[in-house]
Amino acid sequence: MIMSDVAFIKAKQKVEEWKDSGGMDLAMQRYSRSQLSKTLKSRRISAEDRESLLVQQQELDGTIQALVHQRKALEADVVTKRKNLTAARAQFKEIRAKKKKMDTPILAEIENILLEHNICAAAYHGGKLNGVDCREFIQLAKLLFGQIQTYLLSTSNPDRCSNEDIIKTCSLYRDICVTLDSLASKFQMKHAEPIEEDYNIAEKALSILEYMWKMAKLSFTPKIHCLLVQAIHQMRLFEGIGDTLEDDMEHMHRISARIEARVSRMKDKGM
Repeated sequence: MIMSDVAFIKAKQKVEEWKDSGGMDLAMQRYSRSQLSKTLKSRRISAEDRESLLVQQQELDGTIQALVHQRKALEADVVTKRKNLTAARAQFKEIRAKKKKMDTPILAEIENILLEHNICAAAYHGGKLNGVDCREFIQLAKLLFGQIQTYLLSTSNPDRCSNEDIIKTCSLYRDICVTLDSLASKFQMKHAEPIEEDYNIAEKALSILEYMWKMAKLSFTPKIHCLLVQAIHQMRLFEGIGDTLEDDMEHMHRISARIEARVSRMKDKGM
């Protein structure tokens, strides 16, 4: 389906490119043809000039016909590519509709491993892990990746990678999760709680995390950028940022809402 989509886009681009070049040329040739026809209708031109103009008219007709043929060929190619794309999409949709969880036993088994620890993808969260499950996953990373690695090594799929790649990949992602868990424990420290050793541990963990993130070829999203570049500076500036994390802010909002609910109906708020 991807190849059909790319072919369709390229075919449309060719038509647009032709309009910028061949389209202008065709318009000019047609204009010249119309002016030539007007000249031929005149009775004041000589027989020799008329013969020369007729030859020019035939040349223009040939050029116009060639340009029109080019345009029609490109437009026909777009129609063909669109039909191919539509057929490919329909075929892909049919295959995906027929595909069940039993067709992906490896993924299903990994999900079962997570379910044993009450970690599951939330439908309301786009079929992905929510924040609570992510924290649980990171905290149990050593255990989970050990079980996942053992299962992957026991599979016999023809497309399966080597044992070395499985062990290397599982170890890398396990270490990323362990490092994130270590960082979370430091960044959750509240104001005046961190000491110099905590800052040093966090800085070292951030350097290791950045290296492993590159090794895993993961995307450097704005959030991971803030973690790698800004978090330690904020932690040093405010001597701990645990008071400003999401959970604490939500707790403060709830307290504020309760206070507002208590005093919102008081007639004299100065009392």
